[in-house]
Order: sequence, then C-alpha cells, then structure tokens
Amino acid sequence: MFGLTVQERKAVVFLFVIALSGGVFGFAAARLPASRAVLAVPDDLARVDVNSARKELLMRVPGVGKGLAKKIISYRDSRSGLTSLEQLRNIDSITEARFEKIKDYLVVR
Repeated sequence: MFGLTVQERKAVVFLFVIALSGGVFGFAAARLPASRAVLAVPDDLARVDVNSARKELLMRVPGVGKGLAKKIISYRDSRSGLTSLEQLRNIDSITEARFEKIKDYLVVR
C-alpha cells in the first residue's frame, strides 16, 4: 500500500478511524439540544457550606488556600457557626476583593 511499512499502514488506518469517529461524534453532538448537555443544579447545592466544610473542601474554593481555610474554620468554631457570609469579612486575611471573589462559592446553612 503506497510503499508503507506495516507499522506505517497501521498508523494511517488508526488516524483514519480517529478522524472518522470524530466526525460522527461531532455530527451527533451538533444535533443534540443544548439543554441535554447541561445539568441544572440549584445555586445553593453547588456552594460550599462554611458551617460544615472541612479544610480540604474549603481549599477547593478559588482564592482559599490552606491558611485561609484554617482561619475560616477557627473563626467559625469560635462562634459556634456563622449566621451570614458577611461575618467572613471579620477574618483579617479576607480583604474586600477576596470576599467578592469567594462569596459566590460559599453558603451558610
């Protein structure tokens, strides 16, 4: 086949199959309604509850590292829980900018 080695022919066949399957999947995906591709989750279920979250979960919030997660937990525990997210502003490491960055990922339940 065109002077190709066995290994080169296998590579050509492999690439052809990949290209063909990509076209088939692309064609099918273009025909699916967009609503089927997105799972709707209520906002408060997708957020991290600061009153029950462990350090590792808090650290998944963009803008919250290990140190800040520890401070949030310490502050929360010293007050037997938070009643509003606004209380996080009392933690010295949480500036106005940082609060604005993290507030949409958090909830108080």
